Amino acid sequence: MSRRKARMVVVQALYADADVDEIEEHFTPLKDRDKIFAKKLFDGVKSHQAYIDRIIEHYSSKKWQKLYTVDKNILRLAIYELLFCRETPYKVVIDEAVELTKTLGNEKTRAFINAVLDRVKRDEGKIDSRSGHQGKGSNIQFG
Repeated sequence: MSRRKARMVVVQALYADADVDEIEEHFTPLKDRDKIFAKKLFDGVKSHQAYIDRIIEHYSSKKWQKLYTVDKNILRLAIYELLFCRETPYKVVIDEAVELTKTLGNEKTRAFINAVLDRVKRDEGKIDSRSGHQGKGSNIQFG
């Protein structure tokens, strides 16, 4: 549950374009280890955001402009975890994203979030997270 709170702080910080410390300090206090986890996720999303956004655009059935900001941020976080935090099982990443959507999003977007993440997971081998480019033999164009 504490990692879920850390993920919530990250989504809130992305939404507010604020630092994790600001959100954590004022709204959702975290234990030290969860604060470290939140900062790792936040920094990772921010450093790969342009690339992650291209992935979202590629796998989304909705146009970028039509996506709710909170949904974009939940997807950014989950895709970062899927591709760059291999220690977290993909089922956990997807379940956590759906739970965040229940709390922060709306009823209609849960299935959408789940579908996008399922597609990204399916094509994970075609996406090279280490270099920030499509994987070997991929016909997927993100840039």
